[in-house]
Amino acid sequence: MSNFTWVAENYEKIENLSIIEAVNKAADIHFDFVSIHPFYDGNGRTARLLMNYVMQINKLPFIILNKEDRINYFEKLKETRKKEDINIFRNFIKEQYYKQLEEELKSIKKQETNKNIFLSF
Repeated sequence: MSNFTWVAENYEKIENLSIIEAVNKAADIHFDFVSIHPFYDGNGRTARLLMNYVMQINKLPFIILNKEDRINYFEKLKETRKKEDINIFRNFIKEQYYKQLEEELKSIKKQETNKNIFLSF
């Protein structure tokens, strides 16, 4: 079976997923793309677009990979390949997503606090 046949079969259903299913599917697509795409330049950008397409279709916030975790990102890609365990990369993506959502919540709370202070006089 060719890589493209496998990809088509495994990514046929990307809509109406639970949050965890969507994050896992997004991580899988990201990992598979950077693993089979033959070019060095552009892999990351395209993989992030594909990953966030899954999130968008499921009406979920995008997954943003933090620059400060770039070395860890490459380590998790290597470790996933070496151990042949996609859960390593999935867990990394979940950690990134949770970190991002926590930051968004902090930002919203801060805006609400500032709004309430401003309106209190």
